[in-house]
Amino acid sequence: MSSFSSSSPSASSPTAPPSAPTDVNSPTGPSPSPKFTSWKEAFESCQAAVAQATAVLSCTVAEPQVNGGMMNKHVNYLVRTEPYTYLVRRRYSDFVWLRETLVSRYVGLLVPSLPPKTFTQAKSNDGSNHVKQRMRMLGLFLEKLVEIPYLRGDDSVLAFLSVQTEKDWEQAQQVTAQPNLWNSASQGSIKWREALRSAEIPHNGLRILMDFITQLDYMEGHLKKMVNDANKFAATAQAKKNDLVAFNSNFAEWAKTETEFGNGAKFEYPNKDSEQMGKLMRGSTDALNGWASVSGVEPTIIDNVICAFLAFQLQQVESFKALSGIKTLR
Repeated sequence: MSSFSSSSPSASSPTAPPSAPTDVNSPTGPSPSPKFTSWKEAFESCQAAVAQATAVLSCTVAEPQVNGGMMNKHVNYLVRTEPYTYLVRRRYSDFVWLRETLVSRYVGLLVPSLPPKTFTQAKSNDGSNHVKQRMRMLGLFLEKLVEIPYLRGDDSVLAFLSVQTEKDWEQAQQVTAQPNLWNSASQGSIKWREALRSAEIPHNGLRILMDFITQLDYMEGHLKKMVNDANKFAATAQAKKNDLVAFNSNFAEWAKTETEFGNGAKFEYPNKDSEQMGKLMRGSTDALNGWASVSGVEPTIIDNVICAFLAFQLQQVESFKALSGIKTLR
């Protein structure tokens, strides 16, 4: 593979998304940037243009798979892309590569955030909740990424989503990571350059920046509190699940013993109400098992939906602050 282009499908992806021709190779060179009355107008106009030239994608991350031995254990995830039905497996490090490539190429654009490499603690002995929460956050990363027209048609994104074999993927990484903002021929890069060339610092730029700092500081502090609360909520739900399992086990043992008390072969004076009592307790056992079944998924929902979403939003705020050169709260 000597090149990878969104307009030239690879052998591994026979139905790669189409991309409109660029103006970079025009005999007269790149077309001059149009004049805009504001940065907002430039951003929205350029984004609308690239949105029309790139395919709308939908990505999901699922089916974590543990590979390798004790010294080199890693997890890869199944990434599905519609409407092209791409199916590839990618490691966390592949997601890191993709984000770093886009951050270096699209200078000044907020690229969606990734979950941290390590979590402070796993909520289950086998680390399954940790893997599921990371999977959910990786899914949010791709979901938000392909919603940004500037990024979704980039060659590195298309390679990440479509290239199948490990050898081809390694080569695609080397090829697609080379172009920078000023020489990339992707539609997103061309339009982002155009938007940047049209950017002018407003006369009240410093005041706008101070407003951003105030808002971001508040959001960061508030989200940290909510993440902490959600983690406590998840721990409480897990404790409740464990207590309910123990309670159900003890209740089932009691119901079994109560039934045996009516066995005349075992007792000189069997309990004459044992049969009725056993029937009543078996009904209660069924109700408790239903309650346990519902409560059993509560920790997973809190971990993989609420905690993952809040953690992702916090990462976004911290990334925005880093992009703006603002020190993150500790």
